[in-house]
Amino acid sequence: MRHFSRVAFFSVIAGLLAPGAFAQVLKVPEKITRGDKITIEYSDAGRAGETILLEIDNGAFPVPQRVEIPITLDSSGKGSVDWVVLSWDFALFNAPGVREVPRVIY
Repeated sequence: MRHFSRVAFFSVIAGLLAPGAFAQVLKVPEKITRGDKITIEYSDAGRAGETILLEIDNGAFPVPQRVEIPITLDSSGKGSVDWVVLSWDFALFNAPGVREVPRVIY
């Protein structure tokens, strides 16, 4: 039983320290308006120093319009980009490791 406890403890610690265990966050303003410049923020300590790809699309069916914007992360894994909101009714924001962020465009 003692061996099992040690193995379980170290397994949990290893899982917490794994690169995939870092929290990824994508911040998009709640209210966005056509033509406004907004700042989109992304953070993931596990990707510090990397460049990630932010994907924004209008959700149109069958072929959505799409914009891809690189964001370079600093040594702490944080980065941001300014984007001028297009004349869409809706936007879906996607980045590595985060849930899609939907926004209505006013």
